[in-house]
Amino acid sequence: MQRGVIETAQRRGLRVVAIDPDPNAVGLALADEAHVADLSNIDLCTRVAERARVSGVLTFGADYPVPSVAAVAFHLGLPGISLDAATRATDKAAMRAALDKHSVAVPEWRLVSTVDEALDAARELGGALVVKPRRSSGSRGVSLIGPSDTDEVVKTAAARALADSWTAGAVVERYVAGPEFSIEAVTSGGDTRIVAVTAKEVSAPPHCVELAHVQPATMSELERRVIDEVVASTIAAIGVDHAVSHTEVRLTRDGPVVMEIAARAAGGFIASHLVPLSTGVDLTAVAVALALGENPDLSSLRQAGAAVRFLCPAPGRVVDIRGIDGARRLPGVCVVDVNLSVGQVVAPLRDSRDRVGYVIASGDDASQAARRATRAACVIEVVVA
Repeated sequence: MQRGVIETAQRRGLRVVAIDPDPNAVGLALADEAHVADLSNIDLCTRVAERARVSGVLTFGADYPVPSVAAVAFHLGLPGISLDAATRATDKAAMRAALDKHSVAVPEWRLVSTVDEALDAARELGGALVVKPRRSSGSRGVSLIGPSDTDEVVKTAAARALADSWTAGAVVERYVAGPEFSIEAVTSGGDTRIVAVTAKEVSAPPHCVELAHVQPATMSELERRVIDEVVASTIAAIGVDHAVSHTEVRLTRDGPVVMEIAARAAGGFIASHLVPLSTGVDLTAVAVALALGENPDLSSLRQAGAAVRFLCPAPGRVVDIRGIDGARRLPGVCVVDVNLSVGQVVAPLRDSRDRVGYVIASGDDASQAARRATRAACVIEVVVA
């Protein structure tokens, strides 16, 4: 996800310093200066940035580095979100507390620190519930609990959420029904612009992993207006400024309910690929401009459709992979990537890490783009034993 940002910065003639804990990360090989280090080590990140005399600092599509990015920006006097906003945008308990305070609708929720506390919270809330890590991303550790599920199911979900959280704790919240959308926005100097609204498709419970994204989402003018309003209120309540943000909203019978907000551009190829294809707005260039304290160009150059469909074959050992070249030749297909080889094992689908590839397609509108992505994905066959 960092490749596009690095290449965008280098095209501007900027020197890029990259930090990543994975020595094999693509960004390290592309950067002008590379450091293998834990991104939560704020002191180290600050020292690296200070020695390099950087003019801006950012992350793209990843939650984990957001607090460190904010801290480096604060210590070096660079543009960026505040330390408090970074906490509220990455800690689901702090996020929900801030939104509650500003009367922004969120699911009824409880913060828990043990499996027993989660079970008590589930009994208190009742009905269908969602259990998720206090701090994580990419659907990691998230489970949907049905109203008739046993205590053991709740305990298993809570244990998984607690284990997958970067900070001690998990959130148990009431399940909210309704179509879910993600909204990409840019805030600069307190002024928020909505760039794109994405419709999503998720897998069946209990894990509800994102299977596809389509832009622009189909909705009425009234629905779009209320979503825009709640997103602006959410951004203000969290305190996000000088940043691209990604907000997830469910549209219920009683109005929009905010699921999450991230103070960075979306992953899942939404910001990096779908937004440029459907609107012409280059969010990587926008993110770089914001990090440098510039006013970004948000001119929409087109109104088209774009879609990504993720590849999620049945679990098992891979014995053959077919149809990749055929999928690439189909009309409107922009990118096909399969991160899999014969002999590897496909894991059961529990979070975004278990997806094995993706197809990105464009079209004259959202419907055509979605059909093209689906058709290309269907051409690819992963045979498992």
